[in-house]
Amino acid sequence: MAVHEYYDHQGFPATGAAGSSAAARAEFLAIESGLSAKLPGLAGNAGQVATVNNAGNALIASRVGPAQMVAKAAILLADANATLTAAQLGFSGLFTITPTVARTLTTDTAANIVAAITNFQVGTWFDFTIINTAAFNVTLAGGTGVTISGPAVIHSESATWTARIDSASAITIYSAGLGALATGTGAPVRATSPTLVAPGLGTPTVLVGTNITGTAAGLTAGNVQTNANLTGPVTSAGNATTITNNAVTNAILADVATATLKGRITAAVGDPEDLTAAQARTVLNVADGATANSTDAALRDRATHTGVQAPATVQVSATDR
Repeated sequence: MAVHEYYDHQGFPATGAAGSSAAARAEFLAIESGLSAKLPGLAGNAGQVATVNNAGNALIASRVGPAQMVAKAAILLADANATLTAAQLGFSGLFTITPTVARTLTTDTAANIVAAITNFQVGTWFDFTIINTAAFNVTLAGGTGVTISGPAVIHSESATWTARIDSASAITIYSAGLGALATGTGAPVRATSPTLVAPGLGTPTVLVGTNITGTAAGLTAGNVQTNANLTGPVTSAGNATTITNNAVTNAILADVATATLKGRITAAVGDPEDLTAAQARTVLNVADGATANSTDAALRDRATHTGVQAPATVQVSATDR
């Protein structure tokens, strides 16, 4: 019989040799003893899995290990910052929170977590999941001896982390959600009104500039066309424009119809209007066809008078008689 890892045979009879029942019983007891020394008992190990110990010479019962199938209870967390205790992480592993503001969930210390695991083995692991049911950030933070590797923020989503036991006082928690390709910090970008904080967008193929606000002080001109300040009748400095005094000529003004004057016939102060001859006479209070009077000297000069006037119609003042 070959030597077996669970039973080291000694003193068994040779093939075909005579033996007694006592010898047979002794051999069976030796087999039982060998198996008992290297296999975990059933009592008190419900829900645990059998793993090989660090020395590689026996199986032990443990709550962590590859492909474990252990029933776990869900924990509903209060809307507050909280510590995920060793018992909760090792024996529950499913957390739900509905935050009304950003919250932080901190793990217990690595030493406490490892101490809560029966027959812990370096290199084994366990998983736990956090479900965030609201649109506020929930950040996973590590307690003493616990290192968070990868994304640690969830926003209106669930995420699963894997905790690996590195030693009796050290655990590394790896994100199984966003993965190694995720970069940056904070919450993932969602389809509805995301707010980006200092994103590096690279060179977009198409960029629509609707609703862009702010100044262009930090922009690189590139192929953007820039214009010099205006000169001539209208000058500019930046975005401010000015019409130069006496620079607007008649040729620049809007065209007007023949026999039209610029003025205003409408009551109150307002824009200039194109006035017809009749409107202009109304403004000037002049009758149609009126002419200007001659000077007083011309009116007294008889040489300027022509025609015949009946004597009866002439009135002579007393000083002229």
